[in-house]
Amino acid sequence: MKEARRRRGRETPARVHGELQPRDVRGALATLARLRAATLLQLQVAGGFPDRTTTARRTSVLQSHGLVRVTVAHQNAPNIYTLTTKGLTLLEREGIDVVAPPLPRAPEARALAHILGIGDVRIAFEQALSGVRAEGTLTIYSDHELRYLAREDGAPYIPDLLIAIEERGASFGWNVEVDLAEESCAFFARTKGEAIAKIAAEGASMWGISTWSALVLTTSEVRLRNLAIALQATAGARLWFGTTDERVRDQGILGPSWVPMDMLARLPRGGDIPWRELVATGAHQ
Repeated sequence: MKEARRRRGRETPARVHGELQPRDVRGALATLARLRAATLLQLQVAGGFPDRTTTARRTSVLQSHGLVRVTVAHQNAPNIYTLTTKGLTLLEREGIDVVAPPLPRAPEARALAHILGIGDVRIAFEQALSGVRAEGTLTIYSDHELRYLAREDGAPYIPDLLIAIEERGASFGWNVEVDLAEESCAFFARTKGEAIAKIAAEGASMWGISTWSALVLTTSEVRLRNLAIALQATAGARLWFGTTDERVRDQGILGPSWVPMDMLARLPRGGDIPWRELVATGAHQ
């Protein structure tokens, strides 16, 4: 469909038909089940498609079969893809595990930005840790999946992402917050910071992970410093490591992109940030 014919908030009609291929289901469709909503670029990277053209062609086939929903917010916005109930049924029939049901409709703008941000970080971890599966067990859950898993018994804390690695009988990993700077740093510290500090003080595991660290990825170094100072006030900064979108793009999610937040809180303004690689040793164990 031509850009000029797009309409605000409307779903684009499916016009391209074709035969489904296994990678359509195990690539794009399974990716949507994990991410809830995704852009074409996210589907390309996470689904393993070689280029944008191929991704667009394959998602058009999925759309024509009623397996995905495509929504356009406005003329300059990217297409947003979500899984339909029919798509969920196909995944289950193919034996692909789906933790939480799909969205009934495309989310509003603020929620969508957060979902897409979480999706970017999840994809980065999935790709960076792909080799873990050869030696142990890698499990990654997004917040909507954790919320669904805890729907009956509840949970004291639900992170945006939970990454768990099990090797040789030991479990370690990270709980991740994707901060879009939409709330004050003090609010982040009172909610996320205090919840993490309480879990650590009680010596509790993090969703069954015995050795864990709390991570926060935010929009800028200025925001990161302010978050560190706010977390330090709750006595929980030592449990956190932080980074920025730009740093991860440049150095990779496991590269020298992270700084201990208690160290950053004490660093003088203008001082060089001592970035370090992310290692799965845990600030709490």
